[in-house]
Amino acid sequence: DADVVGDFLRRSPRSPLVDRLPVVVWSRLYFDLEPYLIERSADGASLMAFYHPTTIGSEVRRAFLSGEDKTARHRLLAEYFRNQALIQEKDGQKVPNLRKLSELPYQQTEGELWDAIYETLTDFEFLEAKCTYSSVTRVGQREEARNVYGGVYDLMEDYRNALDKFPRE
Repeated sequence: DADVVGDFLRRSPRSPLVDRLPVVVWSRLYFDLEPYLIERSADGASLMAFYHPTTIGSEVRRAFLSGEDKTARHRLLAEYFRNQALIQEKDGQKVPNLRKLSELPYQQTEGELWDAIYETLTDFEFLEAKCTYSSVTRVGQREEARNVYGGVYDLMEDYRNALDKFPRE
């Protein structure tokens, strides 16, 4: 985030120019916060969250994610996910970017990016990927095992969320 790097450079004027937060700064922050963090998995990615979301998490949201700051953060995240490839290559195989499929519509809606969410939710490639790769679970055993595709329900939730928050004029 350019704001974070800019703040770091302002606070550390003798530091070499960087375009990312230096590892030493990140590690100090991480070890200070570690007792309050928990690691969880979503869409094949490892995520960090606050261990006590109702106490620490609510204070963080109040201090840093309210009003215009909240909208601005969602817009930055929407841009981050928009710039990622929908299909990525890992170990020579093409795999869907499950985080993008999950996060892009949510971040665009919360960031009030109405043209962008319209574009995303009418993009056939995105819709096909979301229905095909999101929330796929394997049920049954052996020969009776089959995939159940829940992506269409996730997509319906994306539409519902966007329509609920879309400004009515």
